[in-house]
Amino acid sequence: YKLNCAAVFGKGGTKDTRPGYFLHLGHKEIFIGGGMYSPSKEEVEKIRQEIYYNSDTLKAIVSKKDFKQLYGEIKGEQNKVLPEDYKAFVKEQPYIANKQFYVVTSFSKEDVLADDFDKKLLKAFKVMAPLNAFLTQAISE
Repeated sequence: YKLNCAAVFGKGGTKDTRPGYFLHLGHKEIFIGGGMYSPSKEEVEKIRQEIYYNSDTLKAIVSKKDFKQLYGEIKGEQNKVLPEDYKAFVKEQPYIANKQFYVVTSFSKEDVLADDFDKKLLKAFKVMAPLNAFLTQAISE
């Protein structure tokens, strides 16, 4: 038996790599996530360019108190070797080395059963939205 259910909310559904939102409900864990888990090489390059030219925007997103409390930081595998243009920039903006750009936060069973869970869930998605907008802007150019 499958003891969980999941939903992906995004423009292209589950087959699309564009930024989206993810909800996982299981008997042991409840979490949400978003961003880009499997961007193509071309999309990664576009995101890196966006980070390079608009790093202040990304810094503003990830440094917000709510973002840090809910998600900590952007997660994802990183390249060990980067193109020359980006190597010097890694210290200023380490996310430029990422191959994936996603965030995840979990909720306890008590959270889910609380009267205000809908508000907590909505807030978590709203806090994630600027990151998805940044990524969408990057791959749309």
